[in-house]
Amino acid sequence: MLTIAELLAGAREAWAGTIVFLFQPGEETAAGAKAMVEDGLWDRAPKPEIIFGQHVGPMLAGTVHVTSGDAIAMADSLKVTVYCQGSHGSSPRIRSTRSSRGST
Repeated sequence: MLTIAELLAGAREAWAGTIVFLFQPGEETAAGAKAMVEDGLWDRAPKPEIIFGQHVGPMLAGTVHVTSGDAIAMADSLKVTVYCQGSHGSSPRIRSTRSSRGST
């Protein structure tokens, strides 16, 4: 994104308007966005007419991928811990069946 900002600044005569580049901490949990808004982001930065988001991903170097609509917006996770005696999946009856029940 810094490269895009540098290129746009170098070609200022080719476009009109205001561009605001935001770098969000904690973006995987949205904690960063919430903190930025609570800290008065929109009191200090102009409200945008349009927003383009950038995210690092497993793509080939030098390529650009475009997606319309929401993409890589946020993720939730759930951690489940099952306590039981271990057994092999082919014969769970030998030990506790809690492990096989937890995997369905």
